[in-house]
Amino acid sequence: MRGLSVLLWLFVLLLLLMLAACAQNEAVQEGQMCVKVGDEIVCGEAQDVAGKDALIIPSLDEKDQISTPVDVIVPGEDGTLADEEAPETRDVSGSPDERVIEPEAPSQIPPDQINDQDQNLPGEEPTEQIPGKQTVIETKVIEKGPEQGELITVKRISGLGLPEFSVKEGQKLSLKSIKFIDEDGDPLTVTWPYPFNSQGEWQTELGDAGKKIVSVKVSDGQSTKAQRLSIIIEAVNKAPVIDIPEVIEAQEGTALTLEPKITDPDGDPITVAYSGFMDKSTYVPTYDDAGSHEVVIAATDGYLTARKTVTIQVLNKNRKPSINEVSIPRVTAGEKVVISVDASDLDEDSLSTLFSEPFDSKGVWQTTIDDAGSHLVTVTVSDGESQVKKSASFTVLRKNKPPVMEPIPNIHINIDKDETQEIKITPIVRDPDGDEVRILYTGWMNNSSKVIIYNDGGVYKATVSATDGQDAVSQTVTITVNRVPQIIYD
Repeated sequence: MRGLSVLLWLFVLLLLLMLAACAQNEAVQEGQMCVKVGDEIVCGEAQDVAGKDALIIPSLDEKDQISTPVDVIVPGEDGTLADEEAPETRDVSGSPDERVIEPEAPSQIPPDQINDQDQNLPGEEPTEQIPGKQTVIETKVIEKGPEQGELITVKRISGLGLPEFSVKEGQKLSLKSIKFIDEDGDPLTVTWPYPFNSQGEWQTELGDAGKKIVSVKVSDGQSTKAQRLSIIIEAVNKAPVIDIPEVIEAQEGTALTLEPKITDPDGDPITVAYSGFMDKSTYVPTYDDAGSHEVVIAATDGYLTARKTVTIQVLNKNRKPSINEVSIPRVTAGEKVVISVDASDLDEDSLSTLFSEPFDSKGVWQTTIDDAGSHLVTVTVSDGESQVKKSASFTVLRKNKPPVMEPIPNIHINIDKDETQEIKITPIVRDPDGDEVRILYTGWMNNSSKVIIYNDGGVYKATVSATDGQDAVSQTVTITVNRVPQIIYD
């Protein structure tokens, strides 16, 4: 009877081994491979690396390289998985985050039964897993976020799957829902993986999005058990990022264009608005805008809005003064010339005026009789930074010179009874300017000659005048008509 029992146990053991072989045989599919690292079976797509079939295993730590021989699971002739010794691992990927294990022969597992391999933290001991389909069999709410009030869920996965915990960036992830039991009642020590604290909590931050595999360990002091966990930090919407200098210089009268570099971490479309000193990206500062101003740039992806304040320093740009008019009065040689200048400045700067020679600093010139003719004067107006010039021509009129009349002698004439005589005045006149001269006679004579008789005896005065049309000269001539004495016979 005892021998029959032994045979029965051997039969059951053989049956179990055959069932396990069949299960492994079903897991092998073309294009897949599995390797056994320690007590863990790692499966994935076979990839061509340096002309060989290889399985790429992500590694969390750059220094974590599998460099010792590992067991490689390959399909046998009957389709079952057999153990073979693998050669030493070498890194041929060029990336510190990917380690390549090159088995001697490819393993094959159905694609729908492959487990995604994620990163292990340094020093972790993977928990043994049984190959099988990844099927979510339970989703359970284990904690409410104390601050955000968001739901944190854990997914229990059969087969090669791992317990999965997920939260959104910025939320607190707690592993307190995990229960640790010792059937012997021994006190247990729990070692939480980094970045969880001693309470099994991790306060995530923006930028932590991603997936990682960690291991939680429990020990009763005699043995240690490790369980790998899948941690998923879901990305949340992030506000657009505005990159632009905080201070930008501009100049009055010159177009200013703001060119912020605006990106959205999530790739969402962005709407940009401007407020404050500018209501759009381009503006031409006026000549009254000199000084400091602020522009607020707002960028929104429809959910979150980022704002950045930019200080615009508008530099003063001096505007040149202008000369509106240079006024020069009509003058005659020998007179004083005074120039009048009408100038203005849009910036209302104080103006100074300079005159070219022969004018003095006040724009005054005392002419002489010899300054008749055409002249040119240049007027310069300055606001202290810029200056403008304007030239004006003018004529100094010639001063007229009167005719010159030589002295005319007085006339004395004797006349006898029954006698007539003609008196003539012949002035000698010339004009220094060469002007035409007209001679006039007034007084006892109204022209240059006069016929007299004996009875005209007496003393008379005649005035001779010479004029060039502008000036005149004159002389008075005394004419004495003397009657000759008479002899009378009785």
